[in-house]
Amino acid sequence: RKEENNLETALLIDPINEEALLMSMKVALKKSNYSKVKTLSKTFVKVCEKLCNENDEILKSLKSIEPENES
Repeated sequence: RKEENNLETALLIDPINEEALLMSMKVALKKSNYSKVKTLSKTFVKVCEKLCNENDEILKSLKSIEPENES
């Protein structure tokens, strides 16, 4: 939970922090918080510069594990 709080703080300070967004998506994915992953992903694709391909990998993972009724 401490890691998650730190990420939230980082995003409050810098809402377009590419690394913090990516890490937050990975945490949300681990917690099966699919809607949060999708929301963060929408922001991430608008601001990413170096890690853009990471978003595709996360979305592929999400698609393979997300229950169909939550799409």
